[in-house]
Amino acid sequence: MVQRYGFGPTGYSTLTYALDYQTLCDAGDYYEVSAVIYRGVKASGDLKVGDNCQLETDALTHTYQTFTYKEVDGEGYLVSEDGLECYYKPSADGSPVTLYCDSDDRVECPFYNGTMHIRKDAITGVAITNEISDFTKDTLTEESAAFNGIAFDENGQIKELIYFGD
Repeated sequence: MVQRYGFGPTGYSTLTYALDYQTLCDAGDYYEVSAVIYRGVKASGDLKVGDNCQLETDALTHTYQTFTYKEVDGEGYLVSEDGLECYYKPSADGSPVTLYCDSDDRVECPFYNGTMHIRKDAITGVAITNEISDFTKDTLTEESAAFNGIAFDENGQIKELIYFGD
C-alpha cells in the first residue's frame, strides 16, 4: 500500500502518519497501533485561471471538493468551495501539483485507517533538532503522534519514525 506513493531520496515514505497513541499495545515481537495514513492532495498541473477541478479530499469517505484556480497579484491559488486557499503554480510539463496552504502545510487526504506494526528496536526523532532516540511505549503521546518520515523494514514493520516538520 505505502509503496505505490513512493519514498523520498532519504528512503522515508512521502506520506503522513497519525498514530493513535492510546491504542499502542505490545504484540510480542512488535507494537501494534491504530493509524490513519494521509497522502497529499494533487491537482492537474495544466489548469488555466478560472478552471474548476474536483479533487478528492478524503478517500475514506470518498469526499471531493471543487477548487477554482484564481490569481491574486500574480500569485496562483486553488480555492475550495469552503474557502481553503492553496498555493498553485502550473507545472511546465503538466504533471500533477501537490497542494500546500497556510505556512506551507501540505493539504492531506486520508486514505487508510487501520493498524501498523512498530518494531521494538525502532528509532524516533525530530529531524530539525537532530534528536534521535529509541522508540519505547512511552514515546507516543498526544503531542507527538504525527510523523512525516517513516521508514519500513523488509517485512513492512516501522523501523524509523521521524518528524521533519511542515
